[in-house]
Amino acid sequence: MFRSAGRQCGMCWSWRRRCNLRCGAAVRRGQHTAYAAVQLPAMASGSVSEQEAAISFINSVVRYGHDKAMVVSFDTSAELVADLIDDTEKLQAAIRSLRPGGGTALYDAIYFACRDKLAKDQPRHKFRRAIVLVSDGDDNQSQVSRDQALEMAQKADVVIYAISTNVVRGETDGDKILKYLTAETGGQAFFPFKVEDLEQSFENIANELRHQYNVFYRPEPLNTDGRYHTVDLKVKGRKDLVVRCRKGYYAPKL
Repeated sequence: MFRSAGRQCGMCWSWRRRCNLRCGAAVRRGQHTAYAAVQLPAMASGSVSEQEAAISFINSVVRYGHDKAMVVSFDTSAELVADLIDDTEKLQAAIRSLRPGGGTALYDAIYFACRDKLAKDQPRHKFRRAIVLVSDGDDNQSQVSRDQALEMAQKADVVIYAISTNVVRGETDGDKILKYLTAETGGQAFFPFKVEDLEQSFENIANELRHQYNVFYRPEPLNTDGRYHTVDLKVKGRKDLVVRCRKGYYAPKL
């Protein structure tokens, strides 16, 4: 995470072998509270299977007194259904209240969650932030653009994960959007072919959230220009390892 007080820059990252075995790392593991923003589209089918998969995810990642989650629906506009809380029963009720709608304001939902909620927790280095999108990736109602939503997520140090609701076998434009948003923030997109596979996708994301590391560094020279700076992180001498992390950060502006 970015920490302006110490003038350090960093990122959440996930380190995995290609065979999916978790590896150790010579960095410290983040021990601070994780905030997960779960966003569900009001245009989804709203089936019991979808809702129960999301509820199972909430129950697995939200620890009372340590973690908080929120539910944001995005129909013709982004709507806060449940604020950041650690009460899993209220979160469950919020998820079960979601109903299909007629539009998709996906980018507005990301922008709102990052700017008005997830970016508010200070100091930033004490909190991990994640958004889980359950969507087909299409947007036809937002007031902000895809890149504006991504920029806000990057400024808020948010990692985006996505579960596609597309049922076609081929890659759609929406799938490409989900891959783009997740890759740029250090997350991952999942593409279950049927509703029954949703629970496994949520479980994969929960596992990712439990096995992240924080890497901190100080760039020399430290540019305090408020601009976006790219970062390329590799494991020296280990081509068999895959590093998934943010592609960059926004520097402080002094």
